[in-house]
Order: sequence, then structure tokens, then C-alpha cells
Amino acid sequence: MHIDDERLQRYVDGELGAADRGDLEAHWRSCAACRERLAELRTEEADIAELLKSLDGPALSLSADHVIAAARGAERGARASEGRSKQVHRGLRRWAASIVLLFGLAAGAWAAPGSPLPRWWRSLRAWPQSEAPASPSPDLAGLSFSSDRALEIDVVDPPAGLVLRIGVGSRPDVSVRVPRGAAGFTTAEGQLTIRPHETGLVIDVNLPTDARSVVLRVEGRVLFEAREGRISSEATPDGEGVYILRPDQ
Repeated sequence: MHIDDERLQRYVDGELGAADRGDLEAHWRSCAACRERLAELRTEEADIAELLKSLDGPALSLSADHVIAAARGAERGARASEGRSKQVHRGLRRWAASIVLLFGLAAGAWAAPGSPLPRWWRSLRAWPQSEAPASPSPDLAGLSFSSDRALEIDVVDPPAGLVLRIGVGSRPDVSVRVPRGAAGFTTAEGQLTIRPHETGLVIDVNLPTDARSVVLRVEGRVLFEAREGRISSEATPDGEGVYILRPDQ
């Protein structure tokens, strides 16, 4: 177990009591990773101090919201150019610190009693190294069917790269969804035929665990079958109970 950045920063800032400081120092004697992280934090504090020494003049009004918004914009640009999350994260912290400092905050503003700057700095440092946000989901279209009745789903003329994503869980009915305009649907009693219009199409099928009967075929080949809780499939479910089928593989 390692010490989180919040406690490490409070140690560096002298905000911990003697007992807590003793616990952390005892941990470092046997944890090289935390010793290395502590050294990094102290180096960053020293960098800030050097920047502060170079400033002179009255402090400007700058809110935490402004700093965070600017830093988030820098993060998006940095992720696109760097490609390595650890370097991006460290570069972002230094960039955000420069924003605060170069707007004219003098050394007294950092050290003054009750100053929010150390807290802002810790917040920037503690940001999670998340992936770039996913693209918005496309507009979906499809049909829903009662789970009390048997349903056979046939995909005809499947395109290259077709993906069938089948979710099984707590839901009231059986639903089939595709991006709007990406496939045509034909229905009959207990039957749904899907004719894709696009390569790489993803068809989402969701059904309740206790669905009476759902059979999914591609060009007559049965790839998935569910009958009152019993499932037969060429794929195994992931941790969320989703089966991913790729017929052309």
C-alpha cells in the first residue's frame, strides 16, 4: 500500500501532526516508491518557489475556476501531442502552476495565512490520469419486443467488420438498436430480419436474463441462443454480461 498524494503534500506543507508524520516516515523506510514520490513533490515545491522569487508587483485576482479551466484545456492539447500519460500529467501540473504564478501572484500570496494557493496546487496534482473523453454516441434506432414471446433475429448480407453486442441483464424487454440509417428492419410474427447498410456496423441486442427465447443468426448460422436463463453462444460474456460476436473472424 502506498501513501496518497494528498497526505504526501500535507507532509511537505507541514500540515500533519507529529504522530501522522512519524507514521509516514516509518513507511518510507521500507517503501522506495513513496520515497521517490516525496522527492518529486519536494522538487515541484522548489520549482514553484523559484518562480515566485522571479515575480514582483501587485497580485491579480484569479479564481480556482479560471486555473482549472485553463489547465483542462492544456491537458487536452498535451494528450494529443505527448501520447504518454505520465509525462502529460506532470507537464500539466507545471503548466497550471505557471498559469497561477505568471498572472502575478507574489510570494506573499502563497505563504499568507489562509491562502488558497497550496490547496489549489494539491487539487491540480491530484487530478486522475483519465483517458480522453469518448466520442458522443451516435443517434440510435431500433425495435423492442416482449420478452414473454419467442424471437428469432436474422442478419442477412452481413458486411465486413460486423459486430454483434449482446447484453443480458435486468431489463423489461428485448431491444435491438443500430445507428440511425445504418440498417433496414423487416418484422413478422416472432421474427426480425436485419439487413445492414454499412461496413463495420455494430448491432446492439439487449435482453432480460429470463427471456423466453431469443435466437440470433447470421446468414443462417446460429451465434447466440437464450432460453429462460440458459445461454448458448460462441463468445463468453465480459464482466458486465455482454457478449461480443464478430461473425467474420
